[in-house]
Amino acid sequence: MANSLEDLKPQIDDALQYLNSCNNFAEDEAIDALNVLNKSALYCTDPLDLGAYMLNNKFGQLCVKMWKDLSKYLTQNIDSQGLRNARAMMVTFINMTDESPDLCVEMGKNGCIHLLVESLESIEKYLQQQEDVSDLLFLDRMLGMLHNCIRISSQNRSIFRQTNAVQVLKSCLKINNRLVQIDCLMILAYIVDEKEREILATSEKGLRLLLHLLKQGVDADGHRVHCGDSDFSVYELIDAINLLAINDVNKVEIEKNDVIPYIIRMLRDDFDDNEKRIAAEALWNLSFIESIRKSEIVQNTISVLEQLLLSQDKDLRGACASAIWQLKGGSSTNTPGTQSHICPPTYEEAITSPANNRSPSAQVMISYQWDSQERAIQIRNRLVADGYRVWMDITNMKGDILEAMADAVQRSDVLLLCMTEKYKDSRSCRSEATYAYKLQKKVIPLLLERGYKPDGWLGLMQGMDLYYEFHSHSQLDDSLPKLLKAVRETTLCGGGGDESNNKHDPIIAEHTEVDHASPPPQQTQQKAAATSMTSSISSPTNISRPRIIKEWSTENVRDWLQEVGLVNLGQTFDFCDGRHLQKLHTQLQQNYQNEEKLRTDFNLDARSCLQFTVELEDLFEKGASGNLKHSRKHCCVIN
Repeated sequence: MANSLEDLKPQIDDALQYLNSCNNFAEDEAIDALNVLNKSALYCTDPLDLGAYMLNNKFGQLCVKMWKDLSKYLTQNIDSQGLRNARAMMVTFINMTDESPDLCVEMGKNGCIHLLVESLESIEKYLQQQEDVSDLLFLDRMLGMLHNCIRISSQNRSIFRQTNAVQVLKSCLKINNRLVQIDCLMILAYIVDEKEREILATSEKGLRLLLHLLKQGVDADGHRVHCGDSDFSVYELIDAINLLAINDVNKVEIEKNDVIPYIIRMLRDDFDDNEKRIAAEALWNLSFIESIRKSEIVQNTISVLEQLLLSQDKDLRGACASAIWQLKGGSSTNTPGTQSHICPPTYEEAITSPANNRSPSAQVMISYQWDSQERAIQIRNRLVADGYRVWMDITNMKGDILEAMADAVQRSDVLLLCMTEKYKDSRSCRSEATYAYKLQKKVIPLLLERGYKPDGWLGLMQGMDLYYEFHSHSQLDDSLPKLLKAVRETTLCGGGGDESNNKHDPIIAEHTEVDHASPPPQQTQQKAAATSMTSSISSPTNISRPRIIKEWSTENVRDWLQEVGLVNLGQTFDFCDGRHLQKLHTQLQQNYQNEEKLRTDFNLDARSCLQFTVELEDLFEKGASGNLKHSRKHCCVIN
């Protein structure tokens, strides 16, 4: 029976008072108090308020105290009150944290996550020595506790990694129990890095298991897959799959396993708005791979997504608009014959200035992930003080403003790329960055996260470019003058005229949701690259290549790598097109030390690095200024 928090407080207070004064949590009375808390979590109509109330009453510290006392009973083979209390404690923990971000954050701060991972490692070693591991409900609950802590609070990710959780969970994947394997995968999806995501793609107990379960769930009653005493919703499954698919190798694995038709089916009427939204987000994510984006089944889905733009759910509309924008290669999301439901941002002068007739074009655009906003605003303010006009999203406008973003990229002379791991993992940020790349905009990388080494698509976009460090407040005064100089040089070169003509008042994008708005501004036609840097990772094929190296597509580069005997580098340079090759060649020519940087940044062994640089130099020597003049097997020159 549902109850308000106020109605439940007397029972909760009594239970907490007993537990806080308890010296032995294996007592009979302890399970009664735990059951009171568990029922309160299940039936409280105000779960967020309940979480805050429990936090204020030091429930986090109580969890640490109880775990230290009761966890030893989990590996005992005999039934005891201590074991029953330990299981009741875990159920209470799961239900209390299920909708409480505050409690989940506290579990990271007070060391509870560290204790859980330590216990998990001990239990995994214990189970490896047992012949019968059929009854692992307690392990499922333990993993459920960890899953809540990372699913609801992403800021716990660093804590999980510090506790060696990735290796412990990968070891648990070897336990011959499907429920445990699924639990482990659900957690790993949130905490693995780029290379670890790729490893999971090749494992039968990795991504492929989740894909198999998703297919079952789409067809199942209630869209849930039952496994032992637990069940998993298609929402949970596709959420984990989306996280693993941040790695482009995994995107291709999803395509190979024929899962995309099932994702598309989730856009139909018998799925709720949340399920439709996460399916649309999955299509947006997967469409960074060109072979997926151009496939007939995905292109035929655009009309379904356009109909969903009429939904009353703002988040669903945003996800669909973003998917359409990506599927169309960065063009309008308007349905023909209809008025757009997407509100374009309005531009507001950030400083007082006299009225003038200058173009409202933004000169500098700052592309950043929301968690880095404070530092991005500091950088913006210095640019403003130096007289530049700046565009940045300051209202977290999310998916339904990609066209406004595209318009801002088109108007900008330079894009400041604020690199963090969360930036790399963000679909919105990737859309901004790759669109700027496609339009051949000048990009200046800024490193906003200490110790982060750009990898994946972001690592290739940054390449060996000089970046400016802004990961601490103390670096602002040191790095800003250098950044301002770089911006000044870029805008002077790109805009023409004297410096004063290239400085403008700043503009900031604002956004207010409305039901009907005029269509977004028509996008200015600009010269695009021969192909997107987001094409599929597939085996090279013999295709005709342009005579100008700079015009090579990613497929042309993969073909060249294969012909010069570097097929093993196909995935390392999977985003690389002709412009990337030319840039790498120029940087290697300018400074021999860049060869070592190439080796470390792209994780190449000495032999592969040497062979790549030799073949790259040979390629450009045979074509003056990138024009191919000779036909030679090892550099694949075309007459």
